[in-house]
Formats: sequence, structure tokens, C-alpha cells
Amino acid sequence: MNDLAFWRIRSRAFNKLEWVNNFFYLKNFVSACSPIKNDVVLDVGTGSGVVADALLPFVSKVVGLDFSLDMLSKGEWGGRKTFVLGNAKKMPFENDFFDLVVMRSVLHHITDFPLRALQESRRVLKKGGRFVISEGVPPSDFVFKQYEDIFSIKEKRILFREGNVEGLVRKAGFEKVSSFYFWIKKSSVKNWLKYSGLSKDKQDEIFSIYLNDKQLQKEHNCVLTRDGDCLVDVKTEIVKGFKE
Repeated sequence: MNDLAFWRIRSRAFNKLEWVNNFFYLKNFVSACSPIKNDVVLDVGTGSGVVADALLPFVSKVVGLDFSLDMLSKGEWGGRKTFVLGNAKKMPFENDFFDLVVMRSVLHHITDFPLRALQESRRVLKKGGRFVISEGVPPSDFVFKQYEDIFSIKEKRILFREGNVEGLVRKAGFEKVSSFYFWIKKSSVKNWLKYSGLSKDKQDEIFSIYLNDKQLQKEHNCVLTRDGDCLVDVKTEIVKGFKE
């Protein structure tokens, strides 16, 4: 399956994913961006524009960049919030154009040359501008093997450990780089699987890992519910850098 076909399937129910719309995750991500009224913002891998929507009340304009029209079609665009069809590794923008560039849960999908997407983000950022990125990471290295097993079933992606994303941001040339971790509390595994475009067989295979792996349950602070769900605390890393 090629990338466009993958996102055509994912787009059908993407906006129903709990983590996508989690209020506290969005609030912490937006806070890390330190938005300013006159900012012109680029949201890389905008998808349906959830992050763009969260930033819009605090800035002048948001441009969403994505290569999937299927994903873009799930958002509402116009006025101060527009989209551009394009590739994160070769952005159709001039140098030093945006005040703020953001990228939430996108880099793990750029499996070939992810550093290039970060370098492009820096290129289109004005001097003095901010770059903010967030990615999910395993709750600890004790369950990294389980993550490899889960995502070998789910999709092709990069698996980041703690500090990996911060290291890439530094390597891309950003300065004054800092990071912190945010936990999405009691996130439904069944919701994540149901709306991820997976076949029922794959959903069941992944869910059985969560149900049967005690170490995974411990590290995720898992709660098994009466209706058969598994609620987990999901760890994300939020990294901020500047172009000077």
C-alpha cells in the first residue's frame, strides 16, 4: 500500500481518535508554542487541521501543509486558516517565511530521511522564530520490544526513544533546544485501534498484546474496564527549538 492509499483509509475516521482531539495535549502543545498575535504559522502534516484550529485563536494566520487531499478534506479551511498541498521534505515556501513552525505526531511517518523534514522546517522559519514538535515515545525502555511488536502489525513508522526527537532537532540546526514530557491520561486502546484503519484481525492481535503483557500494563499504568477496554497513560515528548 502506498502512502496516499494509507492516508485515504486513515482519513475516514481520523477525527474520531481520542488522542487527536485530547484537550490537555493540545493545550500543552499550544502553550509550548508561545503563540503571538502577529505570528504566521506553518503546521507541517496538518491532516484535518486540528492543531491549526487550536493555534488559530492566538495568531494572525495558520497555513497547513499536507500531501494527502483525503486528510485535508476532513478539515474546514478558509479565512485565516488555509492549506497548501505539499511534501514536508521539500516545502513550497520561501526561506525565512514563518514565525512559528509546528509538527505534531508527524515525524514518525516520515520513515525516509526524517531529518530532511526538520531541516526544511528550519529553512522556512524566520530568524528568531520557534519550532515545536511532539512525538509519542514508549513509557520506558523496558517495553520498547513490545512497541516494536505492536507497530510491526500496525504500520510502517519510526519508533522514537526518549531524547531521540530532541537529538534530531539539534542535528537539524535548531538552537536553544529544550523538551518536556506530557502524559495523555487514560487513553482508550480500543478507540485507538478502531479508528486507525486497521482490519479487525490486526486490531485483535494488537489488543491481545495489551491484555496479556503485564510489563506493558505496568509501564502504561493500564486500567482494564468492565466493558473490555484497556485505558493507558501515553507518553509524549514535546521539543522546542529556535532559529537564530
